[in-house]
Amino acid sequence: VTISINKIAVEVATIFFNEAISFVPCFKYRDSEDVILFASQNIHYLVDQGGQFSSDYYGMKHELIECINSEEILIDLNDEHVFKAFKLSELLTESKTVILFPDYLLQVSNRQQLINLLDLSIHIRNVSFFILVLFYLRRSSVAIEFVEKEKNVTKISGPWKEAILYVLNKTSLNRHYDKIFERQFFDLNQHEHMPLCEFIEVLCDNFTKYQGFTEENEYQIVPTDKQKLFLKKIICSEECFQFSEVGSGKTKVILPLLCQMFLSNNKDVHKHLSRGGKSKNVLVILVP
Repeated sequence: VTISINKIAVEVATIFFNEAISFVPCFKYRDSEDVILFASQNIHYLVDQGGQFSSDYYGMKHELIECINSEEILIDLNDEHVFKAFKLSELLTESKTVILFPDYLLQVSNRQQLINLLDLSIHIRNVSFFILVLFYLRRSSVAIEFVEKEKNVTKISGPWKEAILYVLNKTSLNRHYDKIFERQFFDLNQHEHMPLCEFIEVLCDNFTKYQGFTEENEYQIVPTDKQKLFLKKIICSEECFQFSEVGSGKTKVILPLLCQMFLSNNKDVHKHLSRGGKSKNVLVILVP
């Protein structure tokens, strides 16, 4: 049987990407090392259910996705923004997520993919994948709530409760989890005293890790020396900076790097951004 996605041949695979994303059912392109994760309620996985109700194995009698609520922003008939709580199980759709070789860092184009991937991780009983996706989902949500108990009935327990408490930072130190997940994120606050030029180099190096590989075994997008100097010029300029140079890579390269610099605690960056005044805590970018 030949399987194709958008007329591109793929193979069914279960790959060990890293300790955070490991042994997840996926599709691999035949002519590339990039991998696709499909999340759909129409895909059924043959998962061992023998110990589902054992607190040492699965630890729950309910599907976890039904015990997580999310505050969603909606627009009502009067064009007013309102908030409404939904179970994540009510928000499930179908999605395709591509994980790029060689670093295999999780990247999504929208929050809906995270909800679908969280459900996938629960279906295949993959706790490490669940933790990774939940980290992303918390950061992109207004509010996420977990229904641990309902009318004296325990809803969330076992390793899933431990995983949630770890993501919420409400548990004792877990060196094992820390070692796994610190490799999936770049800590912007570990370079507080690094000089500006060196900090730009570090961010540009991290930036390449989210790019795919070309046939020449090079990253698809690598910030150029010209772009690095341009970024420094924006930071060090004496007033609000305007630029509209076509082909400068401002959307794909400059903008994400600028936002990372602003969100960091690097003293050199914030000294220049203060423009001789108070430290700035709001960054406004107008994109025509």
